[in-house]
Amino acid sequence: MTKAARFGPFVSDAGVTFRLWAPAARTVSLLLGDDAKPVLDPRVANDVTKTLLPIAAWSNDPLANGRISAAKTGTQGIPGDIWQPEVFKIADLPSIPISVNLSPKGSQIIEIKPVLPERFGGYAFIVDLGSRGRRFATSCVRTFAASAEKIQFPKMSLDEPAGIDVLRRLGIKAVRLECAYTPTTDPQFAEKMSRLQAHLKELADSNITVLLTLGAGVNLQEEPLGRGRPHLSEDNLMLKTKEDLAWPPKFDSDFQKFVATLCRDNGWPKGPVTAVQLWNEPWEGISISGWGADMQRYRAMFTAMAQGVEEARKAYRLAAPVALGFSNGANIAAAMLLLRPGTHAGAALLRPMAPFAQPPRAELAGKPVLILSGATDPIVSAADAGRLGDILEAAGAEVQLERLPTGHALSQADVAIAKAWLGKDWLGKAFAV
Repeated sequence: MTKAARFGPFVSDAGVTFRLWAPAARTVSLLLGDDAKPVLDPRVANDVTKTLLPIAAWSNDPLANGRISAAKTGTQGIPGDIWQPEVFKIADLPSIPISVNLSPKGSQIIEIKPVLPERFGGYAFIVDLGSRGRRFATSCVRTFAASAEKIQFPKMSLDEPAGIDVLRRLGIKAVRLECAYTPTTDPQFAEKMSRLQAHLKELADSNITVLLTLGAGVNLQEEPLGRGRPHLSEDNLMLKTKEDLAWPPKFDSDFQKFVATLCRDNGWPKGPVTAVQLWNEPWEGISISGWGADMQRYRAMFTAMAQGVEEARKAYRLAAPVALGFSNGANIAAAMLLLRPGTHAGAALLRPMAPFAQPPRAELAGKPVLILSGATDPIVSAADAGRLGDILEAAGAEVQLERLPTGHALSQADVAIAKAWLGKDWLGKAFAV
């Protein structure tokens, strides 16, 4: 596997992680390139010299000895940042000596055979050329060999842009795939559907299941003022946040047909699709992404999507499923219970919030619902999760609400409680309704 790296004057697009199965060894090829321009006259102003001298020295002396350092790594959260983790070093590993000979604009491939512990986990490689620079090169993960088994509800998932080859090598069997809703009357509908079907087949052939995330594919000219709708605050101010890109109501019946067709033709086990969801975050007020949605509009869109799923489920003669959702997925499942009670037989909601300021009236008599909230969750307060529990109980649901000593991220306690709840005998009867 060839990687590239930037070291001072080096060129790089480093950072792709490869997989190393225990106890396999692997040769790693690093492509090093020099993007420096020959410096004919190093006599420049002091403030420029600080930038140019390393390039001048490299260009005039292409030889350098160094090493490739290896380290066992881990990841941890960053206080105040709910999206990005940071990588930290756990321990240094033996380094590998290297010799580099690069002329200006030249390149060289360095091959190494990393000697790594048998312990599963992540490992990073850093090229260190002393005064010439020290930069991250690539990383790998040592893990168990992937299984070729076809699984409906895998434990590990990623977003689809990682690529099928990477997903296959990492043993990931579930992805979230973004799919733009395209009206069936659109001139490019057949072409777009053909590409989507081909991609879904490719995923199915690799035993990778799909959560379809449905977004707006309607031309913005269909929107009022020819643009997305910004969030309207309680003070009647248009806020500069993300914009709703929801299609107008005239497309809802067609959207229902679109969803029904996708699910009928690609639903499990015939195809890889196990669930569908809307892309936008349908929360009242401003969400964690700075998004405020038109809730009346989203209620109608959710209803159309649910009707499409029900239509496809009837074609397969399948019973209503029990929903399992985390964060916004839990919000979507809660919204479905309240808007379309017949869509699900129950729900396990992890870190949910009440999706509606004024919830619709629903009949949930006897439907089992599990709610797991985090006592230190910075996104969803325990009070809001409790409010959702009260709403569902008032509608007749049998609610089990537990507050765990954790934040918004999932914990092993979540896994254990949800697994025990899903394994109850009475829940199995819900699938046979």
